[in-house]
Amino acid sequence: MYGKSLNRPGYDEVFYDFFYYRWNTLPQYDFLILGDDLAFNFYLEHKDEFFKEIPAVFFGINDTEKALGQNKNPYCTG
Repeated sequence: MYGKSLNRPGYDEVFYDFFYYRWNTLPQYDFLILGDDLAFNFYLEHKDEFFKEIPAVFFGINDTEKALGQNKNPYCTG
């Protein structure tokens, strides 16, 4: 997601459009690696739309409470 260098107002919408295009034109992902809060939040916000049964591993998440909230999700760990 390039969150550290590109996280500016409007980035979420631009990234969503970019990701939506890729999702609909390239092969499906086998798994996800979520390396920061921005990526983790995108996953949580769009998991039902894009990542329903795709395994995800996260790390480097600062929001511990939100990360622990994924304990019941069989497709997400970190």
